[in-house]
Amino acid sequence: MSIMKVAMNSQSKSGDKPRRKTTSLYLTLDVRLLQRNGLLASGKSFTYDWKRGDRAIAGIRGRTQEERVILSYWHRRGEGEWEFFKYEVQLTWTTCNFRGERGWFLCPGENCGRRVAILYSGEIFACRQCKGLVYDSQRSRAGTRRVQSSLSCCGSTPESRTLFSEY
Repeated sequence: MSIMKVAMNSQSKSGDKPRRKTTSLYLTLDVRLLQRNGLLASGKSFTYDWKRGDRAIAGIRGRTQEERVILSYWHRRGEGEWEFFKYEVQLTWTTCNFRGERGWFLCPGENCGRRVAILYSGEIFACRQCKGLVYDSQRSRAGTRRVQSSLSCCGSTPESRTLFSEY
């Protein structure tokens, strides 16, 4: 069964609404990773590839200018035509307590502008709220969440994101 069918056939506890998709179904663009690698400085360019095993499944290019990153990539919905996207995502900065600054994306979603660390893939990269996504932990029972939480503190991480096209 495809992921799309699973998401569409899943029902909430009340049985009348489909369950929301989770963040783990989407590729992510993390501003913290870009900052850690010095890629938020004006004039820097980067290419980021998502891989499944040794095979690249998606990629994005970015160019940083003053207070913004210009993203460019190809995207398609399902089996539709590939479309080229190029747009800017504004950056903002907050001062850290001990020194330095932390970069944030301002979500480019329609009428949004939330300050976020992670943008999720699709036709445009946007925040979790704009995409209508929930975290995997919000779908699990309390006991399961405790086990997952204890595993995450020990360095266990989920597999890399595997979907680029939006369903």
